Amino acid sequence: MKFLVFLILFTFNASAQTLVLAVASNFHGTLKTIAAEFERNTGIETDLIIGSTGGLFSQINNGAPYDIYFSADQKRPALLVEMGLTVEHSLESYAEGQLAFYIPDQLQDVDFLHWLSHNQGERIVIANPKTAPYGHAAEQVLRGLSLLKPFSLTMIRAGNISKVTHVLQTGNAKAGFVALSSMKSLGKTNYRLIPSLYHDPILQDAVILKRTTCLREARQFMAFLKTPKVQQIMERSGYLPIKYATRETF
Repeated sequence: MKFLVFLILFTFNASAQTLVLAVASNFHGTLKTIAAEFERNTGIETDLIIGSTGGLFSQINNGAPYDIYFSADQKRPALLVEMGLTVEHSLESYAEGQLAFYIPDQLQDVDFLHWLSHNQGERIVIANPKTAPYGHAAEQVLRGLSLLKPFSLTMIRAGNISKVTHVLQTGNAKAGFVALSSMKSLGKTNYRLIPSLYHDPILQDAVILKRTTCLREARQFMAFLKTPKVQQIMERSGYLPIKYATRETF
């Protein structure tokens, strides 16, 4: 009998698998909350691997054993689809980021149009527009306001949106364009949300990777993202949830 019990337990543990989620740093805190809720609801364990969108993309391209890739943009997941490294018809937008303007020394929220127009000699920081969706959106805002050139000499371009917040916290820039999610996670209130009409949507895509050994669990997690409870978590965290429509573009 003891041998039978041991055999049953061994078989269960051997078959139990952890769902490995590769997530861009800007969405890490939110996904951690969602993953914990998923574990409570399903009993399926998750493991979060955090990195930059580009760094995780390179790891996946080099064979990293991840199950789902949560990017901060749409470009890299689409490239993985092109490369044949994803499960067919699993590419989806999971959230829309929101851009905000933040001045650490300001005690209350600020009229970003007024500040930008009257402080063109000040040092500001944005994420690298060539690699970071939030940086691209910030550049669109400045270009649309005809302020990109006036700020070009004093502008810091940080590697990603998380580093923008770090630059501002260390006092190396007077103001900057940040992710609303970072303001929420830090409990800040002295920021101004940038209306979406000033820039393209900051859509973030996820895709299930073909090398997954947990396809059923991965599909279950993707479906879980669509539930009202998860949508509420995203909104509280500073993201606009997506009404899902699976899309394969290639």
